[in-house]
Amino acid sequence: MRAFPFFVVSAPALALRFAMSETVTVRAEPIELTQLLKFAGLFESGGQAKYAINSGKVTVNGAVETQARKKIFAGMTVACGDKTLLVAVEAKAKQPTSANPPILR
Repeated sequence: MRAFPFFVVSAPALALRFAMSETVTVRAEPIELTQLLKFAGLFESGGQAKYAINSGKVTVNGAVETQARKKIFAGMTVACGDKTLLVAVEAKAKQPTSANPPILR
């Protein structure tokens, strides 16, 4: 059996990775990668975010990502430099239901 070092992650290393991550809560998913990086405050403009992505400085779930418009969903991790972002979606408040349905005219 061959061991591939890029697939092996020790439990302490994995725990440390998520302990240093910052959770970013978005209203709806998916969100484009450039929008997420701007929203999280890593870059001031979309052009700066696109440059970092095209330069291979951004990873999504541990893999280098070069698609600026990559769709990001809840549970994904995005890293750039020393910042790691864990994406979450804002819980929608349930609307109270009334005993009487609305009257349609």
